[in-house]
Amino acid sequence: FTNRAAQEMRERIEAMLPPGTSLPLVTTFHGLCNKILIELDQNDTEAATARTTHSIIDETERLFLFKEAINHLEFQGIKVPAAARKILERIILAKQQLIGPQENLNPVSAGFDTTVLSAIYGAYQERLSQQNQYDFEDLIFRVVKRLETDPAIREQYQKQFQFIFVDEYQDLNQGQYRLIRAFSPPHKDIFAIGDPDQSIYGFRGSNVAYFKKFIKDYPEATVIQLHRNYRSSRTILEASFHIIRDHRLNRTQGRVYSEIDGDKSVYVYELSSEKAEATAIGRRIEKLV
Repeated sequence: FTNRAAQEMRERIEAMLPPGTSLPLVTTFHGLCNKILIELDQNDTEAATARTTHSIIDETERLFLFKEAINHLEFQGIKVPAAARKILERIILAKQQLIGPQENLNPVSAGFDTTVLSAIYGAYQERLSQQNQYDFEDLIFRVVKRLETDPAIREQYQKQFQFIFVDEYQDLNQGQYRLIRAFSPPHKDIFAIGDPDQSIYGFRGSNVAYFKKFIKDYPEATVIQLHRNYRSSRTILEASFHIIRDHRLNRTQGRVYSEIDGDKSVYVYELSSEKAEATAIGRRIEKLV
């Protein structure tokens, strides 16, 4: 899910293999989709005769373009009922669920008028298209739609990626889930690792239900449960178990254990701000090392 995690995984693989060995592709979901979009653009005759490279906008640029779209609609007499950021959150969620501007936006509307939401969403996408730009959600959205509607392209990438390993499977959203499913039909070689009790990206549209569906999606899969924790001390595991035990999502798995001894107490710091929190943690780490 992060460039840093992908880089660390890449470095670990490189250390395990003989020098000069060609490495497998290790990337984030967005990095993978950007790579595919560049390849598809280069192979697309129409794109080759026009602009062959797209650019990816950051959060600041996205908000600027979004406000431009809203201003344009308001100039046309369409009243926008809320702050731009709140509406943008609805559009982002729609993209994560692979819902386009002209499709049913009720599942993500959160009470907003879907007609107005559709108009804003469409105006925003039009501005992106005019400048040959994508936001991060567009990367997965466009690749999934292409794979699901173009059997030849789908087969091409299924052959290219013969073995697939997915980390943090419990944090997939619908777009990422459908991307994996497009690459990996039921009999494909796929390895997924995750823990439903550690799902942390619900605010970004992730749904632990996709983790639970893995065995239904791949009925021939072997399940390996990992019970030993190599990172945390016994105290941390005991405290975390008492917090989650009454609402565990993975009730079939036994208790996780650790052979790491450590402080017998858990400390709670209450601080005035995020900056004060960072400072206190930094000082605590300094003291420990």
